[in-house]
Amino acid sequence: MSRPPVRCLCTQSTAECQRVHHHVRITAAVSEPGGRHNQSIINTMMTCTLTSCVSSLCVSEKLYNSQGPELRRSLFSLKQLFQDDKDLVPEFVASEGLTCFIKVGAEADHNYQNYILRALSQIMLFVDGMNGVIAHSETVQWLYTLTGSLSRLVVKTSLKLLIVFVEYSESNSPLLISAVNTVDGKRGVKPWSYMMEVLEERNGSDTELLMFAMTLINKTLAVLPDQDSFYDVTDSLEQLGMETIIHKHMKNKGTEPDLRAQFTIYETIPPFTSVKREERWPPASRRDERAAARRAKTSLTSCPPPQAPPPPPPPHPQPSSPPPLPTPPYPPQSLPPLPTAPRQVHPDPTAATSSQKQKKKTVKLFWKELKQADGPHKCRFGRGTVWASLDKVAVDTSRLEHLFESKAKDLPTKKSEILVLDPKRSNAINIGMTVLPAVHVIKTAILNFDEFAISKEGIEKILTMTPTEEEKQKIQEAQLANPDVPLGTAEQFLFSLASISALTPRLQLWAFKLNYEALEKEIAEPLFDLKLGMEQLASNQTFRRTLATLLAIGNFLNSSNAKGFELGYLEKVVEVKDTVHRQSLLHHTCNLVVENYPESSDVYSEIPAITRSAKVDFELLSENLVQLERRCKASWDNLKVVAKHETKAVLKNKMTDFLKDCTQRIIILKVVHRRVINRFHSFLLFLGQPSSSVRDIKVTSFCRIISEFSLEYRTTRERVLTLKRKRAAHRERTKTRGKMITETEKFSGAVPHQDSSAPISMAAEAEPGQEEEHENMKNLLISSSDSLSSEQRGLRRSRAVRSKTLLSTLSSPHSL
Repeated sequence: MSRPPVRCLCTQSTAECQRVHHHVRITAAVSEPGGRHNQSIINTMMTCTLTSCVSSLCVSEKLYNSQGPELRRSLFSLKQLFQDDKDLVPEFVASEGLTCFIKVGAEADHNYQNYILRALSQIMLFVDGMNGVIAHSETVQWLYTLTGSLSRLVVKTSLKLLIVFVEYSESNSPLLISAVNTVDGKRGVKPWSYMMEVLEERNGSDTELLMFAMTLINKTLAVLPDQDSFYDVTDSLEQLGMETIIHKHMKNKGTEPDLRAQFTIYETIPPFTSVKREERWPPASRRDERAAARRAKTSLTSCPPPQAPPPPPPPHPQPSSPPPLPTPPYPPQSLPPLPTAPRQVHPDPTAATSSQKQKKKTVKLFWKELKQADGPHKCRFGRGTVWASLDKVAVDTSRLEHLFESKAKDLPTKKSEILVLDPKRSNAINIGMTVLPAVHVIKTAILNFDEFAISKEGIEKILTMTPTEEEKQKIQEAQLANPDVPLGTAEQFLFSLASISALTPRLQLWAFKLNYEALEKEIAEPLFDLKLGMEQLASNQTFRRTLATLLAIGNFLNSSNAKGFELGYLEKVVEVKDTVHRQSLLHHTCNLVVENYPESSDVYSEIPAITRSAKVDFELLSENLVQLERRCKASWDNLKVVAKHETKAVLKNKMTDFLKDCTQRIIILKVVHRRVINRFHSFLLFLGQPSSSVRDIKVTSFCRIISEFSLEYRTTRERVLTLKRKRAAHRERTKTRGKMITETEKFSGAVPHQDSSAPISMAAEAEPGQEEEHENMKNLLISSSDSLSSEQRGLRRSRAVRSKTLLSTLSSPHSL
C-alpha cells in the first residue's frame, strides 16, 4: 500500500531533507510484516538518521491528530521532551510549532492550556525559543488573551510568561503593547481590559494575581522607548479605573506589603526611564502638558524627601566643555553626584559634627593587610614600597557611611512559627497545597460548590487533608498559648478549613455530584453491551453452523448421537489435533464450514459487544452498583447536615433536585441490572446449559470463552482461505505448465499423426528401384504433350505436402 508523501517543514537543505525522508520510508517499509529479521537495521537507522526536523514535525502532527486522553498525555510530556532534547526547540519553532500550540490551545479546556503553557515556558528558556516567540506575534497575543481565562492557574502562568518576555529585552515591551492593542481592538474594548479584569478581581480575590498583573504593567512602562507610548498606556489604564483600584488597595490595611510596593512604583515611576538623559526634552505638545500636570500631582501625593539645591553653574564655562543639558521635566531622584576631583575633596562643615557621632555599622572589606617591613629597602623602582609613596586622600565619610551601611534587613532571621503537626503530615499537606489554589479561594469555592475554582482531583485531595478533631484542638491550644506567633503553613491551612461549617459533608456531597456521571456510565455501558452481545450471538448464522459441524464431527469420533455439548468445550477445540498432519480440530471444522457454506463470516467481527463484555468484571459491577446506592443515601444525610448551616435556598434546592434525580436513576439502573442478568440466565438455557448450573456460570468467563473461540476461528478461517487460494492458483498454473501451442485445438490439424510415417518408410524401401522409376518418369514427361495441367496440380500437391512436412519438423522434439 502506497504511503502519502511527507510535507517537509524544516529549514535544512533539500538534499538533507531527501536523505532523512528516504530513511524514514525505508524504516516504514522494513517494519512491515515479514520484515522482522531486519529489526536491528531499523534500530540503527532510526538512531543515526532521524533528525530533530522530523521529530518536530512528528510532534506537531501528533498534537493535531490526538484527542482526549492521548492529547492530554502528549501535552503533559512536552515539557520534559523539550528539556531533554535541546535541538528540538529551534526546529519545533521553525516548523510552525507555536502556531500548533495556539490552534490546539484555542479548542482545549483550561487543563490542556496549562500543559501547553508549561511546554511554552520550557521553550522560552532557550534563546532560540525566545527569539521564536518574539518573531511570532500571535503567541504574545494568545498569552495576553489567556489572562482573561476563568482558570486562575492559567492566568497566573500567562502573566509569569509575559513578565519573562518583557524582562528579556527592552524591545519586547512595544511588542506586548502592540499585541494588547490588537486583541482588545478585535474585541471592541479599550486596551488592557483583561489586565483590569484581573485587578478588579472579577473572578475572585487572589493576591498573587494582583502582584503579577501590577509587576507586568510596571515592567512594561519602565522600558518604553518614548513618552507617547508611556502616556498611551497610562491614559488607557486610568480610563479603565486604575486610580480607583490603587486608592482602594492603598486604604485597605490588609493589603500585602509587596502589592502595596507595586502600586507605589506605578504611581512614582517616571516616564521615559529607559532613554539616555541626553535624549530627554521638556514637554512640547498637549500630551506632554497633560503628562507634566499628572507628574506634578504625583509628586505632591508621594511627598518626596527634600533635597539640597544643586550648586550654581560656573560663570564662565570652559570652551572645551559641552553645552549645558536642558532641565528634565521631573525632579531628579538619583543620589548627589560624586566629586570630580577625588584628591581635592573639601567636606561640608557638617562633616565635622557628624564624625563625632557614633559610627554606624558598615560593610567590611575582607582583605589581607600588609605588615610593616623592618626597614625600607632600596631597589631599582625606588626606595620602600609603593604604599609609602601614596598621597593622603580625604573622603566624604558621611556619604560612604550612608552608601555602605549594613542594614538589619540584609540579615533576615527566620520567623518563629507554631508547629504542632507531625512532620510527615505537615509535609504531605504542604505538597498537596502546591496543586491547589489559595486558601481563601478554597474556602469560597467549598461554600458555593464552585466547580470552576477546584477540580474533581482537587476535592479528592482536600478530603485527604481535612483536619481531625485532635488536630483542631492542638492548633487552637497552641494559638491561645502564643497569640502573637503566626501559625505554620500546614497549620494555617487546616485552621482555615476547620472554620468551614460541615466541611466533610460538603466535600463528600460535592465529590459525589462530580463523580456520579462517571460511576453511572461504568455500570450502564457494560450492561448494554451484554444485552447487545446476547442478541448478536443468538442471531449469528456462522456460529450456529460451526456448532453443527463440530457436533457432527464429535458424534462420529465418539460413535454417539449426542444432541449437543456444553459450550465450555470450545476452549479445548484448539488443543485437539489429528494424528496425521497435526492439524487442530478447529482447522478441520473451519475447513468444512467454508466448503459447505462459502458465504459464512468470521464470527469475531459480528459480535463486538461480547468481546467488550469479556473485559468487564460483572461481579465488581454489582458491588459498584450497591456502593453507588450507599453513597447516594449518604449524600442525603450530608445534605441534611449542610442544610442546617446553609443560608442560600438556591443552593439547597439545586442539590436536592440533583439527589432526587440520582435516586430515580439508581432505581432504574438496579431494575436494568436485574433484568439483564435474568436474560443472561435465559440465554444460557437457550444454549443448552443445564438449569442446575446456570447460576454458577459467571458472565465474564462465558463471554471470554466465546470471544477467544471466535478470535481463534477468525485466525484459522483466514489460514484456510489462504491455503485454498494457493491451491486454486497452483491448479490453474499446472494446466498450462510445459504445454505448447501446437497442442491446442487451433493448431492440432496442422500436425501429422503417427500414421504419416508409413509412406516415408515405404519410400525408403523402394529406394533400390529409384533409378528405373526416374527413367520412366523422364520418358513420360518428354513424350506427353498435354500433361501441363496435371503437372501444375502435382506442383500444388507437392507444395501442400512440403508445408505439412515443415510443421511436423517444427513440432518434433529432435528438431528443437
